[in-house]
Amino acid sequence: MARRNVWTYDETKELLAVIKDKGLIRYFGEEQNKKLYGIAEAEMRKRGFPDKGAFQIEHKWKNLKRVYYKTKREDYLSESCEFFEELDELMSEKLQQNRAKQETVTQKRPKPVLEHFDKLLAKIGVIERENNEEFFRKQKDLINYEFELYTQDERQFSQRLSSVLEKNAEDFCFRAQQILILEGMIAGTVAEVVEEKLDMVDEAIEDETAVEETLEESIEDADGADGADHMVDVIEQLEEETVEMVEMVEEDVLEEDEENEIDEKKEVVKQYYQAWKEDEF
Repeated sequence: MARRNVWTYDETKELLAVIKDKGLIRYFGEEQNKKLYGIAEAEMRKRGFPDKGAFQIEHKWKNLKRVYYKTKREDYLSESCEFFEELDELMSEKLQQNRAKQETVTQKRPKPVLEHFDKLLAKIGVIERENNEEFFRKQKDLINYEFELYTQDERQFSQRLSSVLEKNAEDFCFRAQQILILEGMIAGTVAEVVEEKLDMVDEAIEDETAVEETLEESIEDADGADGADHMVDVIEQLEEETVEMVEMVEEDVLEEDEENEIDEKKEVVKQYYQAWKEDEF
């Protein structure tokens, strides 16, 4: 037999009582409503109202809520809503429950970050200072290292330049001495001049060996690979210059008969040679 759609006063009142007693108002909107309406149907059947199914209970509850909210919203007299007091009690309970949930959620939230903002700024400041100090310390070490390499290169270049100038002056004077001997302007022989120059070359080679040992020690003490490569290049250049010096001596011996200078130039050369001898001794 089909169930009646019309609700009597007692049936409606009992439905509101079931919703209140079972606390279903707390779960409307959170759980599946069909399940809640099934619970209400079973409870009403126990209380002697077997004619209302879950579907009818759902529609009746929605109609009751619609009339209640319309009465509240449009400020109608409460008498216009037949079960206003019962509905108002249920809705008030629902409202209190929602407020309690909001308060609980609010309490679980962490404290605002602004409360620790000063501590955060202080910590950031300390980290920045530490990083800046480390950066400037590394930068200073790098600048000092670069300056040390530059000073070392400049010192080596000055030594090389001085050696080249000194060697050129000696070569010129020995060459002038050979010319003057051949012209009969000074005493001595070319062989003596060559022997003297070879002795000086041997001394120069010994000096170069000492310089190489010093440079090798510098290479071992150097921190960077670039500085070591540069020192090795300097050693190779010094070796090349030594070989060139020996070759020049050999060429001078072979080219004894190629010089034929004017008398005035010979006199100038003689004067320069005599001045150099005086400065040397």
